[in-house]
Amino acid sequence: MKLLPVILCGGAGTRLWPLSRELSPKPFVHLPDGSTLFAKTLARCAALPEALAPVVVTHKDHAHLARHAAKEAGFDIPQMLIEPIARNTAAAVAFAAVHAERSASVGEPVALFILTSDHLIEPISAFVDAAEIARKTAMLGKLVTFGIKPTHPEVGYGYVETGTELSTGALEVKRFVEKPKLDVAKQYVESGRFYWNSGMFVLPLVLLVAELKKHCPDIYDACLRAYSPNEIGRADITANFSEYEKSPSISFDYAAMEKSANVALVPASFSWSDIGSWNAFADMLPADANGMRRHLGVSGRHVAHDSERTYVHSGRRLIATLGVRDLTIVDTDDAILVAANDRAQDVKHIVEALKKDGSELAKLPAVVRRPWGTYEVLNDEPGVKVKRIVVHPGASISLQLHRHRAEHWTVVAGSGEIEIDDAKIACKRDTTVFIPVGAKHRVKNTGTEDIVFIEVQTGDKLIEEDIQRFEDQYGRA
Repeated sequence: MKLLPVILCGGAGTRLWPLSRELSPKPFVHLPDGSTLFAKTLARCAALPEALAPVVVTHKDHAHLARHAAKEAGFDIPQMLIEPIARNTAAAVAFAAVHAERSASVGEPVALFILTSDHLIEPISAFVDAAEIARKTAMLGKLVTFGIKPTHPEVGYGYVETGTELSTGALEVKRFVEKPKLDVAKQYVESGRFYWNSGMFVLPLVLLVAELKKHCPDIYDACLRAYSPNEIGRADITANFSEYEKSPSISFDYAAMEKSANVALVPASFSWSDIGSWNAFADMLPADANGMRRHLGVSGRHVAHDSERTYVHSGRRLIATLGVRDLTIVDTDDAILVAANDRAQDVKHIVEALKKDGSELAKLPAVVRRPWGTYEVLNDEPGVKVKRIVVHPGASISLQLHRHRAEHWTVVAGSGEIEIDDAKIACKRDTTVFIPVGAKHRVKNTGTEDIVFIEVQTGDKLIEEDIQRFEDQYGRA
């Protein structure tokens, strides 16, 4: 039985705000060592002996981020199963199962190795060993999960109660338990029978499909209808929106694992963290004698006086701390977070408040990555927004128009072609153009260097949603 790694990739981007945002979530945040959690997941897949090439299940807004992160880390771009709408992990697993059914070689047993893209797992050798135990256990006809031995009574994780040991070294699963209250979590830890639910699974394809049909047929059927046979063999396979949205939005644990009578658990011998808060992020860095931890960019600096047990994150600016204790300070180009360390889990409330106010700071990072390049907002005030836009060689923004804004473009580097309605204009440094409201337009980079231009928007509604696409080489039209 071969393993087919399936990487579930995405997220809301709330717990590590302002570094993580909805359109640039945790798997793609650069860690203190310069890597990303997504790249580390690809590295673990590459270490699995004789495993099949990984498949990534991701939302349409994150696919280009996954491609970029893979390329940045030196990995081949994995095949993408693209969700047009987020439907939680049950639909993601079912989508991958349908794909495996359609594309698996005849007579070759396969087990899906479901991996989340935002976990930190070390060392890789222990991960590989645990995966082999899970593979052998799956061959016994079990859905296999990985359990983490609790180090403290954590109320933010789900738990799994175990029983008899199997011949492979895995344990029979008695039940899954949702996030418990503190006193109950203490009892679980003391008993020695409970493990944290890691959210990783090894699932024999034939058994997985049978369990999906038995316990959540509506989810499986929706994914089956959403998967077009015409997509087989393509690098990107996008689910049909109208069918995929019919799937209930629930977790795979709740939809199938908790209801199945054929579940086993492999106790993990590796260290595991879901980097679920700024405290966990800070713990990846060494502390000085005063308990201070720092993650500084190229030009970021920190000066401290009479400061203790504080994490400082700065990319570009100087942060000075005076007489502070037990704080988390995160400075990005467009937002600053100052939080008490014991409130790190509550950052989501800040994000919820921003969404309620209609602020794009919850959704967009300072530098927004698109399939064609990047853009950065330099100034944003009522009626006027200024962006710095970069289009990579061979790339093109979509042919589009805006209903509520006009745009003035000034090219500052690179060369290419600007299209405005029926006119095509060769552009280079110092080329300026005006794009009136309602005009179809795009820019193509026909050169060998990035095109960089400054865009000045004017109008009564300067939002990203004011885009109507007509042609797009990235499938977004």
